Amino acid sequence: MSMDEGEFERRERLIDGLNNKNTQINDAFSGREEGGNRQALLGAEMVTASTNVWGMEEDERTRDLSFNEIKEQQLMAIQEQDKGLDTLHDVVVQQKHMAANIGQELDLQNEIIDDIVEHADNTRERLIKETRHVAIVDRKSGECCYWVIIVLLFIAIVVIAVIPS
Repeated sequence: MSMDEGEFERRERLIDGLNNKNTQINDAFSGREEGGNRQALLGAEMVTASTNVWGMEEDERTRDLSFNEIKEQQLMAIQEQDKGLDTLHDVVVQQKHMAANIGQELDLQNEIIDDIVEHADNTRERLIKETRHVAIVDRKSGECCYWVIIVLLFIAIVVIAVIPS
């Protein structure tokens, strides 16, 4: 397959460009080029584009800190969170004990209420029984009065009949 002259020149230019980039990269890594840093390695446009990779502004608390200092801050924050979680755990355990005590108290109060209900039922039954006895006594006492009145009237009739006027 033959290549025309235009294609050949295009490929040569590409190879020359790659060689130039290779030389620039090697110079940047070896420090031979002035400012052998990221800007020299990637070019100015790449550095400015990469300063805000995530599209977020850096927090003022971490702006001038190194990676290790940021990591220490994060570890301190995690330790504070752990202390907070320990405190929360203690509060939850204390509430659990309080709930258990309240449950025991409720059980005791329920037993007392059951005893009161049982005694109230016994008292109600006795009250009903005594009310019946009072009704019987009242009924009998009412009949007695009637018998006394009947006897007195009978005596009065006999006395009136016996005494001639």
